[in-house]
Amino acid sequence: MKIIVSQDRLAQALAVVSKAISNRSTIPILSGILIRAEGNQLTLSATDHQISIEKTLEAQVAENGSIVLPGRYFGEIVRRIPADKFEMAVNYGNQTALIFWPSSQYEIHGFPAEEFPLLPRPTADRIITIRQAVLRNLIRQTNYAVSHDETRPILTGAYFRVEGNWAEMVATDGVRMAHTKGQTVHHLEGEPWQTIIPGRALAELVRILDDEGEDLEMTFNLSQVFFRLPGMMFATRVIEGRFVNFRQATPREFMATCKLNNQVFLNALERAALIADQSGQLLLNVQEDKVLITSNSPEVGKVYEEVPAERNGENIELVFNPRYLIDALRNIEYSEVLFEISGPLSPCKLRGTAFEVPYAVVLPIRTF
Repeated sequence: MKIIVSQDRLAQALAVVSKAISNRSTIPILSGILIRAEGNQLTLSATDHQISIEKTLEAQVAENGSIVLPGRYFGEIVRRIPADKFEMAVNYGNQTALIFWPSSQYEIHGFPAEEFPLLPRPTADRIITIRQAVLRNLIRQTNYAVSHDETRPILTGAYFRVEGNWAEMVATDGVRMAHTKGQTVHHLEGEPWQTIIPGRALAELVRILDDEGEDLEMTFNLSQVFFRLPGMMFATRVIEGRFVNFRQATPREFMATCKLNNQVFLNALERAALIADQSGQLLLNVQEDKVLITSNSPEVGKVYEEVPAERNGENIELVFNPRYLIDALRNIEYSEVLFEISGPLSPCKLRGTAFEVPYAVVLPIRTF
């Protein structure tokens, strides 16, 4: 294999593909990137058997071929090259790649390309087309609530469902829940499609998506979901099982409803959380025209904040982990929010004043 390629484009492509490199695997080749040159294209592939990413870019290919190079070393070298273009040639006798540019050259040991695992390929004929900005918002507004507890694997992913021209996404860790919706570009004919996408995969995917980029195509089968853009494919295994009944867990009757300025409420909670860090608890006293935020951390100090509010219903006191409220408010886009309270120990709901979604459900803490 012999190629000449743009340093900038290759560095960008490697940054994307490297997100699928395995950092914990005992299989050395999974720490590598498969580099394949053919025609006028260079294709980069990586997988950890859970996430797979493939990226294609233009290159001057003098000789077709392929090799697997250690992702970490190759990526860092390319990123630091002080030249617009560089050349690479592969010696298949000892599986090494020679990288060179004016006044410099490096030799990197690799692996035979035939030892690299085959990447999954989409086989389903149902395609969902969705704008990158819409999918990015769906992920951003829910993925923060995904569980990291591997003892309940079903909660380590986000539920994704498409019906007609609407997509919805839900995530919960058992203490809080986030739900949102967005429109697809085309109507999905036939039965709704639903799956559970791992939170880790969504966290990597959202870093790749571009709000101004072209529409994205999703295809799926029973075990994989594929996200396709021009020159790129992102695939992930799905989580098998039945997701929790989130609709039943969403409160519908409330003892009190508060209208608050999102940013003012968020700022107060973020300040209070600094002092409440040791206890992880804040007391919220909901009154007619304000919400009082208090906490007492013997090792740090005390908190007292007043946040203006318009309340309908009863006075009520609740105790929360401030991080859960902060995460929810950061991901609700609207300037005014409704804080809907079912009871001192019952799930509470946060949403924009004019729209039902996105919304978050948070459980209060039982003790203070």
